[in-house]
Amino acid sequence: MTWFFPSGTLRNGDADVRVTPENAGWAYSGLYVYTLSPSKTVSVILDGEEGVLVPLSAENVSVTVDGTAFSLAGRKGVFASVSDWIYIPVGSTVTMTGDSGEIALCTARASEVFPVQHV
Repeated sequence: MTWFFPSGTLRNGDADVRVTPENAGWAYSGLYVYTLSPSKTVSVILDGEEGVLVPLSAENVSVTVDGTAFSLAGRKGVFASVSDWIYIPVGSTVTMTGDSGEIALCTARASEVFPVQHV
């Protein structure tokens, strides 16, 4: 197991960073970081995982979880303020769009389904 991954080595598809339990040597958790832009819609299916979607440096992010729309106010940066976030149930399909900035999808392997929550 290694704790160092050179810049760009964890890029995969739409994700700027894709850390999975397998490539990190962890049992349950993962982390995906996406850069948003007006011309880009990111879509993720959480197969066997639940997630938390947290804006890192993105504001006014449009999110849809299994057809239900949400709007994340977000923040200018991780040190600017606390951000709102969305809990995404296991097995859900989530899509996100925004003008700019980064957003993190923190995941954990799971099987029990709980309702989506905007906090």
